[in-house]
Amino acid sequence: MITVEKFKQMGMLEQLEALENMKKTKNDHCIVALYDLYTHPLGDDAIDYMVGMTLRELLVENEQETVMGITHENPAIQKICLQICGQRCFASATPVLINLFKKHQDHKMMYETFLAMSKSDSKDFIEIFRNFMGHPKEDVAAIAIGMLGKHQDEASIDPLCRIVENGETDENYKKCDLITGAAIEALGQMPAVRAASFLVSKLHYRNPTGRLLVHQELVKKGKEVIPLFEKIMEEDDIDKKIMAANVLGLIGDKKGGEILILAMDKGVIKDLNVKYAVYEAIGRMQFMKGTIFLMDGFSEQDPLLLTAVMTSLDSQLHPGVTKKLTEMIQKGDQQSQRLVRAIVTAKAMKIFEILYQEHDLAQLFMESIFAVKDQNRIDAFREKLETIDSAEAKKDAKALSEVVVTKGGKRVLVADDSKAMLAFYQTAISGFGLTAVTAENGKDALDILHQGDTFDLILTDMNMPVMDGIEFTRLTRKNPEFRDTPIVMISTESEISQIELAKEAGVDVFLSKPFTQDKLLETIKKQLGSNLDL
Repeated sequence: MITVEKFKQMGMLEQLEALENMKKTKNDHCIVALYDLYTHPLGDDAIDYMVGMTLRELLVENEQETVMGITHENPAIQKICLQICGQRCFASATPVLINLFKKHQDHKMMYETFLAMSKSDSKDFIEIFRNFMGHPKEDVAAIAIGMLGKHQDEASIDPLCRIVENGETDENYKKCDLITGAAIEALGQMPAVRAASFLVSKLHYRNPTGRLLVHQELVKKGKEVIPLFEKIMEEDDIDKKIMAANVLGLIGDKKGGEILILAMDKGVIKDLNVKYAVYEAIGRMQFMKGTIFLMDGFSEQDPLLLTAVMTSLDSQLHPGVTKKLTEMIQKGDQQSQRLVRAIVTAKAMKIFEILYQEHDLAQLFMESIFAVKDQNRIDAFREKLETIDSAEAKKDAKALSEVVVTKGGKRVLVADDSKAMLAFYQTAISGFGLTAVTAENGKDALDILHQGDTFDLILTDMNMPVMDGIEFTRLTRKNPEFRDTPIVMISTESEISQIELAKEAGVDVFLSKPFTQDKLLETIKKQLGSNLDL
């Protein structure tokens, strides 16, 4: 067996060769020798690193020796053995870890033991994890909570619910701490109906980050939680109805769609924002009743609602849709004009391609496209026309190719998870003579800012997946380049606490949905300067 002194006297190549031989031999004597080398480093970083790597490789393949090393007198050996027991989930380590954890006085080693237990698949540690849910150190408590979720410990549901409840008190709601986030995720892993029911009751959780986590967990649960939303759609809470529709849309199952349609049929959905959320949600589901429901939306007069309907139907097109649209547009009334504008605004290319080939409709579409003043949209329709094999399409494509929309130098960044809303913003902002750049969530918007683009104004939705508008605003304000950039938050939120949170994050002004294009223009003018020539 190589001693420390003998190893020190070797040249580097000899040392490396000795370590390589130990790897090949793989016996207990080699591990004991490596323990000695590991706890008496030479001071040569490269060789000391190789000693550690060699020891790890041998311990990984020797469960018995690794488990014995957990109780080694040297803390450095204990630590490396604890880490490997955790990584490899050695079953024989379970009783040793429990016994060691109960006896340990060293807090650092207790933490290493705790980490090793947290990587195990054994349920024998559940009692320890329950006791550590309220640990004063956030990371320790969060790990314990996470393990209770992983093991689906239903006895922990009530204390987990209390943690989440505590996270939205007046004292705590401004920040979603690590423990609250872990509790929400743990509840999402519980199979019990009461855990799912509790999360549904927290759809409008006071903290935006916590709310996002609640929604994510409900979407993960999928079909099993859908029945729990039926009652919400009949309540008076508009914010919760909107969020329920959004979550059901993300789940994407037709049973969720049937709940939304039933609520519309009962007349309990009258608010424009809830209607909008329902149309978007149904658009994410592929079922005949949903398509028929969206077709009934052709009678809507609000431009945003019609844009949502067209955006949704463009992905589930069938002859019945285009037949009804053709008949309605051919009437030549005000609703016909609204429908054509909505198709162009939504950039519903599949619908457009079919309807354009009805000779009496082509001119209506071309007039609406020319009126848009959005170069991106004009180019998109030109490209679509170039794929249509007709002389009229070629002529119209050529006419669009000659259109050059000139804009001022002002640039607006828009963050919203709704495709229909982004389409509305793009059309409206371009119509004001500004350049619009869009992102589907706060993270994408932040990435755009990090690329070095400059913007004169930022518009952001409040509730978005991946990263909400408040967190996006908070992180944006940390960048000196955007510390003074006007930020407008657009939301359906009615709760004062949410508005206060947004203001603290750095939002300058709120624009409440629903709003008209004129109201959007008025807001933009106020933020960019009254002398702006739009």
